[in-house]
Amino acid sequence: MKLSDFINNIKDHPEFGSAYVYHRLLPPVEAAYGPDLDLPPEISQILKHQGIEKLFKHQVEAINH
Repeated sequence: MKLSDFINNIKDHPEFGSAYVYHRLLPPVEAAYGPDLDLPPEISQILKHQGIEKLFKHQVEAINH
């Protein structure tokens, strides 16, 4: 199912349609990665096992806070 079909199904649904307020399409943007962190080896291994090579900028900022 295409995303547009899914949205239309929600809009037209007898129970959910009235709760539908607003939607818009946001164009894609280039990913912003943060600097490498000195994470514990266990965490680094888990991330690598999950195929995560770098963290996004907002993730690094959250960890630093």
